[in-house]
Amino acid sequence: MLPLLAAIPSPFRFVFGFLPPFWVGEIAGLSDGAVLTAGVSLFLALACHGLYVIYFFALLGKHGWQN
Repeated sequence: MLPLLAAIPSPFRFVFGFLPPFWVGEIAGLSDGAVLTAGVSLFLALACHGLYVIYFFALLGKHGWQN
């Protein structure tokens, strides 16, 4: 459902840019008013996903495996 947020026909749709699935919809071209090129969208998608992965690995390292 979250990639469909990219289909909002307004530049304000980038408010949802902190959500990684948003960029999947942006790269898929769900918006008819594309402001960013596919390369820029791909870079931002990889950066957003990478930041989430780094955050969760840091969180896992801080708390460790708890039973």
